Order: sequence, then structure tokens, then C-alpha cells
Amino acid sequence: MAESRLGLRAAGFRINREWETLRQLLAVGADVPEPFVRADGVIPMSYRGDRGCSAPRLHEVSLRPREAAHHFQVLARNVELWLANNVVHGDLSAYNVLSWDGAATVIDFPRAIGLRFNPSHRRCSSAVSGTCAPTSPGRG
Repeated sequence: MAESRLGLRAAGFRINREWETLRQLLAVGADVPEPFVRADGVIPMSYRGDRGCSAPRLHEVSLRPREAAHHFQVLARNVELWLANNVVHGDLSAYNVLSWDGAATVIDFPRAIGLRFNPSHRRCSSAVSGTCAPTSPGRG
């Protein structure tokens, strides 16, 4: 019984964390879905796509070089915004980026953490210059 209560609390924490993160990032202009309400363990949010098709994840699309460059710039700008607002996504990959009508939208923030709580991410020298590289503790 204690394990199920612990699991429910963990799930509630993840939902609350995603809600807070999405609201924070939307307020500063990040390309994330707008969360509408937090209730009963779910967060309904704005939809990407049309009536017949939801927006595909980035790994499901083929982009022309110009489109790929645009998506890269959008994602780099978003990472800069997140870092400036003390947020690390926690699971950024082509599976967590939607591509629709020339726009990229980042989803899936329940594992997002504050930058100050993750010492290894402080070793990023600059999100702008692209010199961000993982380093092991005690080095660099």
C-alpha cells in the first residue's frame, strides 16, 4: 500500500512539475504547448495538427536542409530561453519535438529540472556558441 501511495505522489510531482515548467516557459516565449488546466492527473494543452492528423514528432519527418536549419535555430533559441530561466529539459530528443506547418514545438517536460540542481549542466560554457559538452564530475 505504501508503494502505491509513493507512486501516486511521484506521478503528482511530475504533473505539477510539467505544469509549472510549461507555464514558466510559455510566459517567456518558448515554443511549448499552452497548458489549459491541471486536473485529475492530466494536463490538457494546446493541440498541434489538424482534424485529420496530429503533428508528427521530429524523428518521423524528413526535412529539407533549409527546414532543418530553421528547426535547429528554433531549438537553439529555446534551449537558450530554458537555460536563462533555470530549466533543463531532461529528455530533449527528436521524440519530444513536434514539427507542424514549419514550426517546432517542444513537449514532454515532466523530467525538467532547475539548472541549479544539476551541477553537471553548469559546465556548459555557452549555449549560444554551441560549446556545451558533457564532462564527468571532477573534471573540466
